[in-house]
Amino acid sequence: MLTTSRAVLYGLAAVICAAGAGCAGDRSKVNSPPGNADGAGSSAPDAGTEQGGATNDGGSSAPTPNAPGAPFPGAPGSPGGTPDAGAPPPGDAAHGATRWATALPDSIEASVVSDPDGILFVTGASGAVNEKTAGLRLTELDASGNVLLARDYGSGCGVGGKAVGVTAAGHLLVDVASSCSQPAAGLGPDPVTGGTVVELARNGDFVRQLVRDVGGPLSGGTAAMAPDGSLFTAFRDNLQKFDTNGAKLWSTAVTALAGTPLGPMQDDGVVLPNFLASTSASVPDELERFGPDGNLLWRTPMPGSVYGLAVVSDGGVAVLEQGPTGTKFLEVVNDDGTSRARTDTGLPDARVLTALPGGGLVLAYDRIEQDRRCPFLRVYSAVLAQEWDRALDPNCNALVADVTVTPQQQIIVVGALGGAADFGGGHVLTPTEASVGFVVSVTR
Repeated sequence: MLTTSRAVLYGLAAVICAAGAGCAGDRSKVNSPPGNADGAGSSAPDAGTEQGGATNDGGSSAPTPNAPGAPFPGAPGSPGGTPDAGAPPPGDAAHGATRWATALPDSIEASVVSDPDGILFVTGASGAVNEKTAGLRLTELDASGNVLLARDYGSGCGVGGKAVGVTAAGHLLVDVASSCSQPAAGLGPDPVTGGTVVELARNGDFVRQLVRDVGGPLSGGTAAMAPDGSLFTAFRDNLQKFDTNGAKLWSTAVTALAGTPLGPMQDDGVVLPNFLASTSASVPDELERFGPDGNLLWRTPMPGSVYGLAVVSDGGVAVLEQGPTGTKFLEVVNDDGTSRARTDTGLPDARVLTALPGGGLVLAYDRIEQDRRCPFLRVYSAVLAQEWDRALDPNCNALVADVTVTPQQQIIVVGALGGAADFGGGHVLTPTEASVGFVVSVTR
């Protein structure tokens, strides 16, 4: 059985936050650039592939899970889970069932995006649970969970990275930053200390540094790709847009916090929360919508503090807000700033909000079960009616970092393991080392 101490588990959560997963509860103002402390020299990236470890439907039987490890804490500063309500069933064959689960050794997964064919690009920390020394790990998986490519960048240089999107050419854009002042191996000729969006080819090779000095995930900067391939970044009270060649199109002043969520719109504009000039709970957040040319189209105050958003298929915006009683609310706002629907989730610790193609939302959250923090998934319809809710891992050994939905309507969840995790349907992952990530596919 893998024994994982509480300190190590908190370390895993800290690395996931630093690598760009956007941990709930982090609303601290970004006022300073990342440090420039020199680290050890970077090793060359590993260009080899490795065998996938998916437990697929119809495959070999899964191992018997070991006894659960230590309770898995949430990200530092997260507000806690709901009271013990008993674990609901892990979904039926039509909705919420686990299709496959893959363990990724020696890495802690932080973000995931999909291309139109359902190929997955997962980024995370490799080689350590210390965000000051870890490298960036890129793993590509096919739609069945088989590993196609695993490659490391900037090992030993404290590189954090978040997958931004896949270009029309099939290249991956990654928002990266490093604690080293020297170039990070495999990420280009210039240092990425100040935050750089890097373009990588399908085989993981470096293509170019698309834009530089945009904050990066280590210091709370965020980036998102518009439908036409242009790029938005938010950092230090500055929202910027760049074309597909990295040329700046415009910039405008906003009040951004660490990890400000960005929602690229169908017209290649963007929506984001403006946190004003104060972090006081008495000052409401505002949702601001900018057109593709940078003009402010509308601004609307939100009833509660904004913790996440997702653009829905009809052009509206789903917002995860802090409610008046400490639970999170979901609200869908039309593309004119008016409210369409709002509901109380009843959840104090919702982690990730993701839109479903064709309408609907996926919410990843934590619940306290017998003094253990357990990961759950919940799906809402386009009108915010709850469709299903399931425990992702009743063993409470999986920490969720990010969720995406493929064009094929598969819900993909990534994160880190703190012990044997039972994802349902015989898909059990039992780590044998301290730093193990996971990727799980769940039916819509």
